[in-house]
Amino acid sequence: MKGRLARHFDVLVELYRLLSPWRRQLALTAVAVVVSTGASLVPPYVAAKAIDDGIVKRDLEALDLALIVLVVAVVLYAITSALQTYSSAWVAQRALASLRSRIFGHLQVLSPGFYDRSQTGDLVSRVTNDVEQLENLVAGSLAALAGSILAVVGTLVAMFLLDVELALVALWVFPATFGAMAVWGRLARPRFRRTRDTIGALSAYLQETLGGIKLVRSFGQERRHRERFRELNACDGQAQLSTKRITFGLSVVMGLLPALGVTAILIFGGFQVSDGSKPVGVVVAFVAYFQRLLSPLAQLTNLAALYTTGGAALDKINALLDEQPAIRDRPGAITLERGPGEVRVDGVSFSYDGKRTVLHDVDVTFAAGKVTAIVGQNGAGKSTLVSLISRFYDPDRGQIAIDGNDVRDVTLASLRRSVSFSLQDTSLLSGNVRDNVLLAKPDASDEEIEQILAELGGLDIVSRLPDGLNTEVGESGATLSPGQRQVIALARTIMADPSIFILDEFTSGLDVLTEARLLEALDRMLAGRTRIVIAHRLGMVKRADHIVVMDAGRVVEQGDHETLMRQGGDYARLQDESRRLRVQDA
Repeated sequence: MKGRLARHFDVLVELYRLLSPWRRQLALTAVAVVVSTGASLVPPYVAAKAIDDGIVKRDLEALDLALIVLVVAVVLYAITSALQTYSSAWVAQRALASLRSRIFGHLQVLSPGFYDRSQTGDLVSRVTNDVEQLENLVAGSLAALAGSILAVVGTLVAMFLLDVELALVALWVFPATFGAMAVWGRLARPRFRRTRDTIGALSAYLQETLGGIKLVRSFGQERRHRERFRELNACDGQAQLSTKRITFGLSVVMGLLPALGVTAILIFGGFQVSDGSKPVGVVVAFVAYFQRLLSPLAQLTNLAALYTTGGAALDKINALLDEQPAIRDRPGAITLERGPGEVRVDGVSFSYDGKRTVLHDVDVTFAAGKVTAIVGQNGAGKSTLVSLISRFYDPDRGQIAIDGNDVRDVTLASLRRSVSFSLQDTSLLSGNVRDNVLLAKPDASDEEIEQILAELGGLDIVSRLPDGLNTEVGESGATLSPGQRQVIALARTIMADPSIFILDEFTSGLDVLTEARLLEALDRMLAGRTRIVIAHRLGMVKRADHIVVMDAGRVVEQGDHETLMRQGGDYARLQDESRRLRVQDA
């Protein structure tokens, strides 16, 4: 019990922190709640006076006064109720927009390792579905919660002022109500948490399937994916029904309380009216107050559902916000100044999961201003090694230094300015071609973009697009060919003007002629810059000043093309195999 109370208190504290920037609007809402609650308590008391002093005693003046007070109370209640509804909705929209921005900003700084173990759809569910549930709690319940509590307290005070005996008769409703709510809360919270999980799983599968719809169709797997989605949908439906059943049981109990309470009041009060010891107006007013008492109690029951659902959503959001980036600036991190661009990798070992080592004691130097090629079969550790240079991950052992500075001792912002990637799996953001190139240099002019494209030999590729630089690329560049995406991504990389270029299979989507022209252009444009090239096309590797051969996470050979061919080792075997395959294809 103590643990549950602490958990409820924690939720309220979190909600207060979320809403605290809008204290003035919350104060206005609180005033409106107090006034509207007070106005709602007036009609039953006025009705009692109208009956006993006006109708029974035939005093028209008392009846007129009661009518005037009743009209004023109703108008005041209508105005303040509307004000509290609007004010609470205003605060909720701004608070949850701020929360969404906070979650999105937090996702931006989390390390790649977090995304390796997370599903994108599940993260989307945190920002959309869970925040929406929290919005229902904030906008629909906090002001109502305060109003309901005030209404209960005010109604009880009015009931005791009106008639102590009848008030005592009515008090039994409280233990019955709160007992039912306590049982419901204990049963409902794990069920609501389960619904958040099933919705997240459903969202994740939906996004994954739609993102790979071409793959699904190419293998004729539509039926299997429909069946899997139906299973996840059914699982979510069962979880939702489980919460509905619990809520329905509570609503049945709460629905019986008004009838039982009114019956008790009418029996007890009826005997007193019949023997003349109590005015009939008091009993009428008391029935009205009792029903008025049950209304906020019933509302508290509904709020308990919102509170439980919102609390479960808040659990998920907080779990996400509690995730800390594994890669962050160290205290006292320095700015990496632009330098020659030498990269030294000394004794580096690394594992993604802490179990299977993918790099073993790697020692290699990428000379400043030179082209170094990394070759090896798939899974050799090539892409992992270059990911460590940009500090997407930190090595388990060893050191990576740029111009003598350990990458862990410099700020991430300055490191990312010094190292730029162009990858095989080119990612473009929704928008047009210009927007994607400007990611590297937001203030670049169209002339600068076109000049870089022209020097790359890719201006013709872009100019052939329907709207040139204004052509929409679609989600992840879906409306462009792989070659077009790679040229645009390479132009973006060059626009960033780093001291170190990492080019990972950056020509895989180009034909041989375009690739040759592009390589010649890069030799001109990036002369004197450090380039680290990962390539499976070994013809490209011959152009490199230095070649690093990797196998199973280890560097097995290093040297230039001629030296490695004379050694007759792994590199020579790769070249021979590549030559044999080309002959077969011919």
